Amino acid sequence: MGSYKDIYESALKEWGKQNYDKSIEFLEESMRLAGISNDTFFVNKSLNEIEIKKKKTNLVSMPRVIHVTLTSRCNMKCPFCYLDRYAGIWDMPEEVCEEITGLFPYLQHLTWQGGEAFLHPSFRKMILRTIDFPNIRQTLLTNGSFLDEGWLDLFLRIPKFTIVISLESAKKDTYEALRKGGNFDRLKKNLFLINSLSQDNGNKFNLLVNIIIMKRNYLEVEEMIDFAIENKFNHIILTPLYANGSEFYDKEYLPPDGEGVREYFSRLMPRMTEKTKMNNVYLDDRFTGIGKEDASSGTHGDCSATLDEAICLSPWQQLFIESTGEVKSYCSCVHSLGNLKDSSIKEIWNGRLLGQLRENILNYDYHSCNPICVGGLLDKSNLRME
Repeated sequence: MGSYKDIYESALKEWGKQNYDKSIEFLEESMRLAGISNDTFFVNKSLNEIEIKKKKTNLVSMPRVIHVTLTSRCNMKCPFCYLDRYAGIWDMPEEVCEEITGLFPYLQHLTWQGGEAFLHPSFRKMILRTIDFPNIRQTLLTNGSFLDEGWLDLFLRIPKFTIVISLESAKKDTYEALRKGGNFDRLKKNLFLINSLSQDNGNKFNLLVNIIIMKRNYLEVEEMIDFAIENKFNHIILTPLYANGSEFYDKEYLPPDGEGVREYFSRLMPRMTEKTKMNNVYLDDRFTGIGKEDASSGTHGDCSATLDEAICLSPWQQLFIESTGEVKSYCSCVHSLGNLKDSSIKEIWNGRLLGQLRENILNYDYHSCNPICVGGLLDKSNLRME
């Protein structure tokens, strides 16, 4: 039948054909053979799929995705940052860093963020440790200030590495006004360095830009998209300004369906979509969601059948660790599942709150979910791993 990896792929195909028993049989065989080969990653991946397909709410498999907020420290002070809600400086404790490192053998995707992850004393040590686990796809969320040749050379040692840079303006004065402590010329210099090293190493890096839309910059969206294309970003995300309880939010929040706003973007986005396609850049509009289908619309059929039509599988596959140690299933989740000050990651993974969330999704009950997810603004690939 082939290798355990081939058998795993066959299992997914059988599931797509609604041959459910055969699919689970293949997954169990894939897990058995992966175990003989001492492939911990594939054992966990196969087991996780079995537990999802059997609709388990208490799991033996470990998370396949971890999103880690290492620190609240940052070299900038942006008025729209949600970290302004928290007083003082928070660094992820060393014992939690060790617990996360212990999950590396199981991980399919690992995301780092801060503040600035570079400012946590254990970041370099943890990155070096991931090199022993080539199955991990890694993503770094950063303002781009620290991306010098030394760090980039280290990231080049990782098989699949994505750099996500936030941008609120392609104009120097506006950028530096919105990002207190930022330096637009340094950002451009670092982007040139990233692209040079990436090109010299077979286009190794995936480069993504996150553009936060607000009253001050929404008329600059086309200019920012042009900047992203010019600087060889592969992926552009447009997002709304998220509430952080600040006067800045009250002043700058731009409702996507506000008067004149949707009409403006309805005219702009078809042209921007065409422009990005011509340049092989993926444009992900999470601001207006124009052209995206509401994930909660329509009927889901018999909830006792499969989870194939569920909006989200995150509670079975991933964890998001916020600053201060709060843990959620995904970054846009509304409710906390626990805090690492009181519980270990493994305790939270099979804790009462996460079990209840899994039960809710089994019953297609999304009352506690974020409208961004339920409304279809997120691509499904963010909410389920293959």
